[in-house]
Amino acid sequence: LGYVRQYVLVGGVLQLWRVGERVPGRRQRSVGIALGGLMSVLALLLMLLCGILPFAAFSAPVFAGILLVPVAIELGARTALIAYLAVGILTLLLGPDREMSLIFIALAGYYPLLQPYLGKIKSIVLRYIVKLFIFLLSMAIVYGILYLLMGPVIFEEFASTTWMPVAALLLGVVTFFMYDLM
Repeated sequence: LGYVRQYVLVGGVLQLWRVGERVPGRRQRSVGIALGGLMSVLALLLMLLCGILPFAAFSAPVFAGILLVPVAIELGARTALIAYLAVGILTLLLGPDREMSLIFIALAGYYPLLQPYLGKIKSIVLRYIVKLFIFLLSMAIVYGILYLLMGPVIFEEFASTTWMPVAALLLGVVTFFMYDLM
């Protein structure tokens, strides 16, 4: 944790500002705990806003996952994983939309934490195949759980046409790879 750092939202972009010198021991840990708690609360708040802004059902999990990246950078992957689990459980319990909660838990919450490790795969083709597999497996898990909880109602919007599920899946894959480039 070398230096005390402050994250500031400037023009919609989270920027890192160095505001102090090396802080010894206990204070350094408390700054880290505060950062983890603050980013977790912001991620949870963003997920809960989906009840007010229903069109944010797919973007809120993505942005909430991105909010956990500073925790991983400053405090390590283990602490970021704990923050992800806390936000995921609280979103599942308190969140207004189960689909959004499951998308956060199954993909958008941990993927930003997993992305640096996937970047270490030497072969570009293999790297993108692994990323595509992660996306498809996550979406299969999300909609499988939703099917078990809600029954066939979840797929009624796709019942009128045969091309709509294929188009939605292709759009999801394209969106996922655009998200991966961020």
